[in-house]
Amino acid sequence: MESIKIVFKYKPLQIALYVSVILFILSFLVGFLVDLLPSSKGFFGEEKALTTFSLFVHNFSYHILNVLGMITLGLYNFFSLTLNGLVIGTTLKYAIKEYGFLTSFLRLFIHGFLEVPLILLSSSIGIMPLIAIIYHVSQEKKFHFKNFLKNILLLLLILLIFTLIAAFLEAHVSSLIKLT
Repeated sequence: MESIKIVFKYKPLQIALYVSVILFILSFLVGFLVDLLPSSKGFFGEEKALTTFSLFVHNFSYHILNVLGMITLGLYNFFSLTLNGLVIGTTLKYAIKEYGFLTSFLRLFIHGFLEVPLILLSSSIGIMPLIAIIYHVSQEKKFHFKNFLKNILLLLLILLIFTLIAAFLEAHVSSLIKLT
């Protein structure tokens, strides 16, 4: 547990998380308030039997792509966060119009309260190397690659566990809320 606290005290990760949260919230608000994307109407209406495994594979693959965003020094992650914020904002807007606030909120919240922070965390991991480089150069601090890699592996383990929990909630609990 102590190592998790240490990881989240790492300044480049904290900065990456702040950047990710701000970008996601701004793009979510744009998606919710402005019609930039095609209608997401029908998103909730598609009642497919999704399994915990299929949801886990889909979502964890997404997180791995975000982590691999390190290769682009976070450029991919900025695009991914913006697109996700726009899509989630637009989806929620159309769902509220179609099914009302309470049904839409509950249906998304049950698994989304884990999924959104996981999206932010995986995106932050992809952005973190760029911020770490800038941070360590500007602070004239030595960069410890071994510790950096250990931090990323611990964060991947956190992503793995909580993505599995979110997939279970989406497959077995979210679907219990009937659309009216």
